[in-house]
Amino acid sequence: MSTKIITFEGHSFSEFRLRVEGKDFEVVSAIYEAISKGYKSKKKQVTAFNFRQKGSNDIYGFSLSREQWPLALNTCLDIYAEQELYEECSKIKNIINGLSYEKGKRGYNQKRCNKSV
Repeated sequence: MSTKIITFEGHSFSEFRLRVEGKDFEVVSAIYEAISKGYKSKKKQVTAFNFRQKGSNDIYGFSLSREQWPLALNTCLDIYAEQELYEECSKIKNIINGLSYEKGKRGYNQKRCNKSV
């Protein structure tokens, strides 16, 4: 089963980088969708999207390794919360928790236990 990767076009890579750094919702959505699919299929890396400069045939892939997913997903979570897409926020938190458990770290829904005798 092959997944179609979205290709963004721009006049220059630096112009597109501003779009990424500006947390453009379309870019954030592509990142979230790629990570979500990669997580479900237990991939070690995903290509979130491609970039093609107008007038050029060169295509550059934007890939994220599994270690980069929690940071990327936290950014996605912020943007989805700003858009009031709370159901998706819940799904993002579940993936972050799953990744945290893989690394033996606390997830979002973990409560701290205070053991006192």
